[in-house]
Amino acid sequence: MCKSLRLADLGAEALGIALSALERYPVLESLEIVQCELRPKLKLLLEALEKIKLRQLHLQQNELFEEGTRQVIEALALQSNDTLAALSLGHDGIGVANVKALAQALRTNSALIELNLSHACPSIDGIIALAEAIKENRTLKQLSLSGATVAEEGAFALLEALQTSGVERRLDLTGCDWGDLGKAAAALARALQTGQVKGTVTHPALEFLCMLQDERLKELEEAQKFQLSRSGFQKLFEPLCRALPELKLRELFLGLNWHGSDDEARALAAGLRQQKGLERLELRLFENSLGEEGGKVLASALARLTELKELELELSQNNIGDAGAAAVAESLCHLRQLTGLKVWLCKNALGRGLEAIQALDPCSQCSPIPTPKFEETGAAGATAVVVSLRELPQLAELKELTFDVSWNQIGVAGAAAVAESLRNLRQLTGLTVWLTDNALGAAGATAVVESLRELPQLTEVEVHLQGNKLGEEEKEKLRATFDALAVQKKRIEL
Repeated sequence: MCKSLRLADLGAEALGIALSALERYPVLESLEIVQCELRPKLKLLLEALEKIKLRQLHLQQNELFEEGTRQVIEALALQSNDTLAALSLGHDGIGVANVKALAQALRTNSALIELNLSHACPSIDGIIALAEAIKENRTLKQLSLSGATVAEEGAFALLEALQTSGVERRLDLTGCDWGDLGKAAAALARALQTGQVKGTVTHPALEFLCMLQDERLKELEEAQKFQLSRSGFQKLFEPLCRALPELKLRELFLGLNWHGSDDEARALAAGLRQQKGLERLELRLFENSLGEEGGKVLASALARLTELKELELELSQNNIGDAGAAAVAESLCHLRQLTGLKVWLCKNALGRGLEAIQALDPCSQCSPIPTPKFEETGAAGATAVVVSLRELPQLAELKELTFDVSWNQIGVAGAAAVAESLRNLRQLTGLTVWLTDNALGAAGATAVVESLRELPQLTEVEVHLQGNKLGEEEKEKLRATFDALAVQKKRIEL
């Protein structure tokens, strides 16, 4: 005999035939109707509910709306129903009055164990009504409000209800909008950590908060700031990536050197791109095997963080290549609020390819490969990341800039692009440029140093040009030009 029946994706006529046949299933315990044209045939369902004492009824995405849902709730007579153990009314706008009717029924119902209102659009008033009901209800073990707008008021109401009832429950808040995810979420996390609330609450941000020590939790709550270093990587990185779309942060510091891959870059970028209110970001991803695709994915996320004022981006030794580095450079041009920018792209095969990195890096496990000639490589580097820097003058608020592309091979053309970009950043007050070992030659090095004359507001400047095959006479000329700069604090390394 059939005890469980699922009807899905049926039009009104086919559904009507199925519902008319329900009387042939006298021992039916579970009925699920999903994405069907139920409204025209609702009367048949209501008649069946009078005859069959179901244990489970799941109605989802059937466009019953408020009136249809009201009729179902009345037919179930939940106040006195001692049979129904599970009810789902998800993915329909069921209305405030119906949520409150369900809440009222829960006060006296002693049979219902599971109530699913996922994506049913309950209002904050409805959530508060449900919270008040579960203070008195002792049998409901699982409540799903996923996709709802909880807000701080609703979250505090649920917290109080869970604390007061003392019943072990599973509360699903996946995809809920918490507003600023502030004091209420932190309070709920602490209550779960200390056992004041029994059971579990499913929500990626809340699950992440529950993993934090009180000091970190307090900093996140009060300053909307979070820091993660290598020591906490294994435990917290994946939960953080899942939580990022739900967290509202102002400052984020990730020191993940020697960890990760392009897959983890994707996971991080997916969450990071939602942090549109972020004002300060520090990403230290030194030697993480991101590769070209990882660089591009990360760049795509960065371009969305248009409220950033300070950015530190350490991507050295990630083999992101010209295309990945160009994507990163281009993403920076979208960050028009930046006042401070630090970017490290050392040993990333810019203009030379992975083989050049292997040749340069004495720690590489690969066999050394002869360093390519500049004529074969310099132009390629220039047409990628360094040419993208010509867009940096669009960052009108930028005051402090650190830029490091050492140990690549950007060549004379790349140096010319750097110089062009710098001379147009006339608002800069602080500048540090690392171009060590880049085959600049005298012409490239001279272009970079002479561009500094065009920066009238500089008070501090540091330039590193070692390893560019400069003769002693060329070095003296460069020092003379540099020393003539009217800058308070300056340093050049040749």
